[in-house]
Amino acid sequence: MLSSGSIVRNACRVQCGECCTEDPNFSFQVEGEGKTCRWLSSEEKRDKWCEKWINGVKVMKACPIRCGNCCVDDPDYIFKRNGRGRSCQFLSRLSPDTREVICNQFNNGQLIRNKCKETCGICEDDLEIPNLSPVIPPTSRENVYGSITKIGKTIGVEVGITVVL
Repeated sequence: MLSSGSIVRNACRVQCGECCTEDPNFSFQVEGEGKTCRWLSSEEKRDKWCEKWINGVKVMKACPIRCGNCCVDDPDYIFKRNGRGRSCQFLSRLSPDTREVICNQFNNGQLIRNKCKETCGICEDDLEIPNLSPVIPPTSRENVYGSITKIGKTIGVEVGITVVL
């Protein structure tokens, strides 16, 4: 720990290798030509190369930005909380229990955890939950069993999705 109470790893991300930056010294050969992380600009190239190991280094580790392996919060994402616009940075200051609840909510058509990956702690799992937002008629409600009911008639079952009307 630092004297300010910060964990060294969090305060010194560059030195600890925790920054989401591409290794400027990493290069590899494709058909006799030297390539760098910048070459991984298309999805086709990323699909083919990001999982490969080259000279003992996984391409995804050397090129995390291009390979989509960065665990960072979206600095431009704003969600509504109690009528006010809030950022991932605001979320990081909340208690772990409150943060977990908010991370699993939908806001602005997004699951908050998918925009605040680092703050919500989904980096280790490399898990991004799809932004599935069910379309429910305004006369519907969710009963205790998770079935969607419309005036006494079950119209579908959504497991694990909370509907807020």
